[in-house]
Amino acid sequence: MLPSGSPNNEAYEKLLESPIYKEWIEVFSNKFVNDNKNILASYNKLWVDDPLHSWSRGWEYTFVIAAIQKYAPRNKDLFILDVGSGVTFIDWMIIYEVIEDRPGSRLLAIDSHKSFGKLFHEINQRNMVLAKNGQYPNKYTIPKVHFAMYNIEDDIRLLNYSFDIAISVSVMEHVPNSTRAARNIFNSLAPGGYLIITFDIDKNNAIVQHSPSKADKMLSELRQMGKEIYFNSNVLRSYNDGPFQNNIEMKDDLYTLYEGKRRDFDKASWINRISEQARKGLFFSCHVFQKPQ
Repeated sequence: MLPSGSPNNEAYEKLLESPIYKEWIEVFSNKFVNDNKNILASYNKLWVDDPLHSWSRGWEYTFVIAAIQKYAPRNKDLFILDVGSGVTFIDWMIIYEVIEDRPGSRLLAIDSHKSFGKLFHEINQRNMVLAKNGQYPNKYTIPKVHFAMYNIEDDIRLLNYSFDIAISVSVMEHVPNSTRAARNIFNSLAPGGYLIITFDIDKNNAIVQHSPSKADKMLSELRQMGKEIYFNSNVLRSYNDGPFQNNIEMKDDLYTLYEGKRRDFDKASWINRISEQARKGLFFSCHVFQKPQ
C-alpha cells in the first residue's frame, strides 16, 4: 500500500521501478493508449496522449489501484464512481483487472465534457468486437464502464448513497469550490464506502488555483464527515503530518512539478511554458476516507 500524503523525490522514483507499476499498471496503460490511439485522437488534443506518464499520475493511479485492492469488499459486486474521469486507462483497468473476480461490478465515470460519452462508447464497442473475435479476453464482451455528463459541484443524485467506492484523481484543483465538490462526492457513497482522492496543491496559485489553505479546508471537511485512513510505509516516504503550507516550506525533498520535469517523468510541452519557480510550488497529495456505517 502506498503511503498517503505527498511523496518525496526518492519515494516517487522507487515507485516507478516497482513491479506493480512496471509489470502491471504501465503494461496495461501502454496497451490501452496504443490500442485506442485513433479513438482518442481528439481527446489527446485536450490533454495529453499518455496520462500515466505525466508528472504525478504514476503515483496517483498506483495509489488508487492499491487502495482498491486493499479495501474493496471481496464478497460482493461493486458499484464504483470516477469523478472528473477524463478518458484514460484507469477505469477499464479497475473493472477488468483489479476487481475482475467480481464480474457483476460496474463503474460509472462522470465528467463535464459531453463529448467524452462518445469515446467511452467507441472504446467499449471496440473491446466487444475484439473479444468476440478472440483477440481480447472474453470478459470484454460485456461493457462494464459507463459514462454520464455531470458537474461535480452539483449534488450527485445518480443513485444517491449507493457507490461502494468513489475515486477522484487530480480534479479538485480544477473546480472553484473543492470543498463543496468533495462533499458532494462523499455524500454519494453507501454507508461504509470509500473515497479515494488525489489533488494538486499550488503554493503560488500560479498553475492551478488550489492553495495549501484551500486544500487543508477541503480535507478538514472530509475528516469531519468520515474517517481518514492513514497509510505509512518504511520503504516509500511521504508527508502527511501537518498543514500543506508546512510541506512546501519545510520539506526540501518534496516531489514537485519541477522535479517531475527535471527527472524527465513528464515530457509534455506545456511544462516548458511554466517558470521554474512556479514548477517548484506545485505538488500533490493522496488520501482515503471511509463513510460511517
